[in-house]
Amino acid sequence: MTEGADRDISGDAGVLLRTLKPGMGEPPRMDGKQRVKLKYTARRLSGEFLESGEISFSPGSGQAPVRGLDVGVRAMNQGETAEITLRADYAYGSEGRPPEIPPHATLIYAVEFLEMVNTTEAPGDDCPALPVPVDAQPEAEDAVQTLEVGGAKVKVDKLGPMVVNADGSLSRITNWPEMSEAERQTTLRVIGKRNQQRLAALQATGAEAST
Repeated sequence: MTEGADRDISGDAGVLLRTLKPGMGEPPRMDGKQRVKLKYTARRLSGEFLESGEISFSPGSGQAPVRGLDVGVRAMNQGETAEITLRADYAYGSEGRPPEIPPHATLIYAVEFLEMVNTTEAPGDDCPALPVPVDAQPEAEDAVQTLEVGGAKVKVDKLGPMVVNADGSLSRITNWPEMSEAERQTTLRVIGKRNQQRLAALQATGAEAST
């Protein structure tokens, strides 16, 4: 693994990875049964800071905040720190994520691959066997259930969970029907936490605007 040189890991120059600190061994094989944990800092190509934090998702499940991170982590090994440059079509595309990210924006993520766990292992105390239904109308074909997962509520219908976007709009993940039960539980926990954070940010923005 070449340290300090950009590598085209998407094959179309859409995702470029530069290793800042090598990890140990080779990139692990990922077959959709793993969950990775990353620490990241995102910024625009101009260097403007966007956000930072830790995220956990199953590669290939559609849970990653942007497609390029899913591609990037597959080329990393545990313990590695890398800078990943994402062309707009591997990030937020032609729509962007207003107001922070304009349309067609190239983004740069500084990523540390913290750990990977196998999601086929038996769930522990922090992974309940089933989400807790808060309200549901199962007799209706298009019924919406509100599931409580890890203290966070997520609305789910036959198409899957509803994701709250940064601007308050709703979106879907694309492969919910193909997920295993373990992958769905992981996805619900991730979406629940993310929805809480985004709703809190929207409420804070609204409060600031009213003062």
